[in-house]
Amino acid sequence: MKKCILVILIAPLTLGCEVFFYDMVWEDWQVISSREVYSYEGAVFYCENLGLAGHDRWRLPTVGEMRSLIRGCPNNESAGPCTLGGQCLSSSCDDNCDGCPENQGPNSGCYWPSVMNNSGRDCGMYWSSSVIEDRSTHWVIDFSTGDFKTTVADASQIGVKCIME
Repeated sequence: MKKCILVILIAPLTLGCEVFFYDMVWEDWQVISSREVYSYEGAVFYCENLGLAGHDRWRLPTVGEMRSLIRGCPNNESAGPCTLGGQCLSSSCDDNCDGCPENQGPNSGCYWPSVMNNSGRDCGMYWSSSVIEDRSTHWVIDFSTGDFKTTVADASQIGVKCIME
């Protein structure tokens, strides 16, 4: 299986086996996309034990880092009016974070970068490492709507994507 790195700054560049979005290194969606789903603890374990391209410093991304991947849902993109992420992690932080119509995103119906289209995974829900402060569960992002979920229990089986520390 061919492995590649895709660098996305202004234009994509294929180099090896990781995906770069701005200054973040993501597990390659095309090469090593886990098709499995995990509980929150299982997702953390998966990332902490991932060995990819000679790197072993992988972790579950924050909700802010996951937001950086949203495409085509302006309210929830990093520059949008949604205040979720960084210092604002309570459930009220998503008041301006309205999702978009389901499965109508710009990339094969998904609200994520086009490089993720060939990942073998549906554009469903993915874990973040960020705790919903007033609920003691973790933020989940749904790329089929570009929205954030506050009612998912940590025992739920959700997709996982890792980011390098």
